[in-house]
Amino acid sequence: MSNKYKYTKAPKLYRDMKFKNHWLIGTIWPYVNRFGDVHDTEFTAKGFTCTCMGFNRWGKCKHIARVHGKLVA
Repeated sequence: MSNKYKYTKAPKLYRDMKFKNHWLIGTIWPYVNRFGDVHDTEFTAKGFTCTCMGFNRWGKCKHIARVHGKLVA
């Protein structure tokens, strides 16, 4: 995962998912915003991470929420 921002937050965990030893570890979902910037949402053993400014500033973002929603649906 590329780290575009200096400050990063801890990976986002969801109680309805198990992350350790999950078969999706290392999977990256790229999202392109309206300005053409690519944000990578990654499934890690410690939770979801994202390279967007929202995640790196507040520890949550819509990209992670979208991936989580698709996986638990």
